[in-house]
Amino acid sequence: MNIRCRSRYGTQSGTLRTSTYRRRLRSLLLIEGLSPETGAGILTGSATIPYVRVTNSITSGDAWLRIQVLQDLAENRLLFSLLALQEDGAKGAEVAVTENGEYTLPCFAGSTVGQLMITVDSYAALWDMIRNDYSGRLVDVLELKAA
Repeated sequence: MNIRCRSRYGTQSGTLRTSTYRRRLRSLLLIEGLSPETGAGILTGSATIPYVRVTNSITSGDAWLRIQVLQDLAENRLLFSLLALQEDGAKGAEVAVTENGEYTLPCFAGSTVGQLMITVDSYAALWDMIRNDYSGRLVDVLELKAA
């Protein structure tokens, strides 16, 4: 399986290149190939070592989807979920993360992706980046290619 991660950076109102979008978007990130040992780095700023890696997925075909991380300040945790590309579209169940480790994110109904396996390698750095740079919400767009 190949995974391409794409995201664009812009203003809250969007740009001509990204169209109109209500939230801050991230810069283009393209990763091809997936190694279970290293995984594809996602949800990371300019750090040289990724905070989160995609380590595997169960998919029956090519798919585009978004991975979202919400910061829950009351419970001191991050909530990961998979989203359809459309704003206010389908959403997979949230998975609460409170430390480094391996997690399985279920996808939403109707997607060719059943689940996405990730490894959080730097929970503290991810927490700080989301709080300081993304106002409590971070989203990357993933393109998954079936092998």
